[in-house]
Amino acid sequence: MGSMLRWIGVAFVVGLCSGRAYAGPAEDRAAADVLFREARALAKEGRHGEACPKFAASQALDPRPGRLLALGDCYEKAGQTASGWATFREAEAAAGAVGDDARREEAARRAGELEPRLSKLVIEVGAGARVGGLVVKRNGEVVEAEAWGKAVPVDPGPQVIEAGAPGRKGWAGKMVVEGEGATVRVEVPGLEVVRVERAVPAQKVEGGGKSGAVVAVGGGLALVGVGVGVGFLVAASGADKCATGILGDTSDRQPG
Repeated sequence: MGSMLRWIGVAFVVGLCSGRAYAGPAEDRAAADVLFREARALAKEGRHGEACPKFAASQALDPRPGRLLALGDCYEKAGQTASGWATFREAEAAAGAVGDDARREEAARRAGELEPRLSKLVIEVGAGARVGGLVVKRNGEVVEAEAWGKAVPVDPGPQVIEAGAPGRKGWAGKMVVEGEGATVRVEVPGLEVVRVERAVPAQKVEGGGKSGAVVAVGGGLALVGVGVGVGFLVAASGADKCATGILGDTSDRQPG
């Protein structure tokens, strides 16, 4: 979808820039000619999958209506009908911009012949699915909201539709567009809200943790206190025995 809109946009830009249609450095023109010849040789061998990128590179280096016609023909023969149709439309605009009526008419004729064969894709986005920040993509390219619900020409083959929005779970659907002139519809469902789990704050337990801690500490202190007391008792007992050994039994002695 995005590439299709770009092709059509380029066609109008070329029409506005007729005075520069054939401008370009000599090196670019030379490289474009080499690529064009290589592409044409590949196309004659039926190797359109290899030829089309070279035709496109040649056109990018040195834009000309004739190169666009060759590229459109290559796309059509490679089975990329939507790309071929869009390129013929671009060639029509480019040729008209420079007064090349013969190529303009040829491009218009080829586009007209190809149009009934176009495969189309309709991406439906219901009201329930149209949430804030929704982004819909086809094969990795953003599909503008204005194109939702419209039958848009696409090249036959696999199509991947994705949808995403802030705070929503993403969605992706895959399908294959087959058959010339076929129209395939796909509906983007309402996106599920992402549920964020919040941490539950710890609650104070009356007479629980704190009292246990105090008891533990108190118990520890009590044990320490008992230990210290026992120590003093042992020490005192030892001292008594020591005194008895030195002075003898003093239980019968009077003070004084």
